[in-house]
Amino acid sequence: AIQQRAELKQLDHYVLASAEQREIARDAGRPTLNLRADYGIQGSTYSFGADDDFFLGSLVFQVPIFNKTTNIKVQEAEQQQQQLLAQRTAAAQQIGLQVLSQYYALTAAQEQVQFAQAQETASSEAFRLQRRLYEQGQSNLVTFTDARTNLTTARQKLIIARYGYLIQKAEWEWASGLSD
Repeated sequence: AIQQRAELKQLDHYVLASAEQREIARDAGRPTLNLRADYGIQGSTYSFGADDDFFLGSLVFQVPIFNKTTNIKVQEAEQQQQQLLAQRTAAAQQIGLQVLSQYYALTAAQEQVQFAQAQETASSEAFRLQRRLYEQGQSNLVTFTDARTNLTTARQKLIIARYGYLIQKAEWEWASGLSD
């Protein structure tokens, strides 16, 4: 689940982005070397002779010595990365608990299906016996109808339990990261 969940993948991307931001902040405190070149024409008229051309070049070396804002930006980026790592750890723990909770709920739903199947089997057998007794004239219509009602109710409970199990299974698969 921890490798499949989209929330954790997103937090992983945020952590990588914050690491890159920290590196950018650190690079702002390093020396830089810039090269610049300009070429153009000068004069009051538009002419393209050898006397009208000019070329200007410059090389700038910059060393930041006392730049407190760079240090502050680096510290902020490191703090942000630490916060994101803590969020990721908390999210992973929460997902672990969610998967465990969904697993127990799935197990309970499976037990409900088994119980409903046992009830349906018992109600079916009771109805079969009552139908025989009713057909032989040894049982009245009220008892026969009651057995039929109990069978119908047991079958409805079984259908509801099966759908509840399928719903719980889908929730467990989502929590586990098995489905998209």
